[in-house]
Amino acid sequence: MTVFEFANLVEAKPDHIITVLKPKIDMITITSKGHKAIEAIINSTGDNKTAIAVEYWNGFFARVLAEAKDPTQTRIEFAKKRVPNYKLNVILKLEDGYEPVRLNTKPIGDLAAVRLEFNPSHLPPNGLQKLCAIWEEIDLDNIPLPALIPDARLTRLDIAIDLLNISPRDLFVQNVQVAKIYSYSSIDEGIETSNFYAVSGDKIPDKFVPKGRAQLVVYDKKKEQLANNQVPLHGDIEHTRVERCMHTNTMFKNLHKVKFPFKGWNIHRAIIEEPPCPKHEWPWLLDSARYRGIDAALSLLPEYILPSYPAISKQNFTSFMPNDLIVEEEIWPHWPEAIKNAQLDTLIGWALDDPQKHMPHHGVFSPW
Repeated sequence: MTVFEFANLVEAKPDHIITVLKPKIDMITITSKGHKAIEAIINSTGDNKTAIAVEYWNGFFARVLAEAKDPTQTRIEFAKKRVPNYKLNVILKLEDGYEPVRLNTKPIGDLAAVRLEFNPSHLPPNGLQKLCAIWEEIDLDNIPLPALIPDARLTRLDIAIDLLNISPRDLFVQNVQVAKIYSYSSIDEGIETSNFYAVSGDKIPDKFVPKGRAQLVVYDKKKEQLANNQVPLHGDIEHTRVERCMHTNTMFKNLHKVKFPFKGWNIHRAIIEEPPCPKHEWPWLLDSARYRGIDAALSLLPEYILPSYPAISKQNFTSFMPNDLIVEEEIWPHWPEAIKNAQLDTLIGWALDDPQKHMPHHGVFSPW
């Protein structure tokens, strides 16, 4: 790890330093209907917008299907995972050894004609250029991918913060809107993954059944890498990832304007020099408070041990645990750098361009 990778160093105890790394974009979903690109064609041909759009997208769907069925090519294949309301689900393999880009197309109803989902951190070098090259092979360079980005929308954005020298069991997460927590624990290591589901509004429903991915996930990143037969990126150091998972519906060109996504999520460290009770009892109280609630955890303390906890109440329970790990002033100035490292500043540039700049010809669709 170089000195340029961390956003903050936190001294939890004189012999314990927690390293907070800069944010990274872990997954994005981009959708596009191609309206601006079609309008660029209309400006040069004067033809009917609807007719051109139908002709273009029908041809695109047919070419994607033909490429996926072609046994002689190895870069496009049918995806095992299907996305609801899209009939055609394929993966685009940019380079061996790297995760593919998922392409969903041929929508049912009024959804966007194309949906692209990928982890920017797992793109190969010059990954966007390679994606454009595959796109050109599919589409015969009718409308290049950059020309579809000006009206593209960002519908999913996962932002990860890596914490070194601390485990998931030593974090205490607080958010007033959290309605449910699903956790995975092992007998040997304790808590390894926690999924936090939040609801909007003031009232949490009596029966809460979460759908989809949690809004915040905390997990043991080093263990995940070992399970995937990967060499841990940071060696033997404990490596916890805090991942904020957001469903959005904003223009992609506004990615650089995303506000601090951890607002309202208080990530407390439970590693402290002087806990408010005997040190060997502190982990017990934390585990109880996580799953029973703070009031219930305190009410379960036997009377003979209460004198050890004179200063703890629901009102000040987390005041003993500093919320100094994911702090806006330390983390968010690095957001432009996260965009650049994910190669997404190029995409933002495309989003701000006139689609006509990227059009190779004037709306004459190539035969196939």
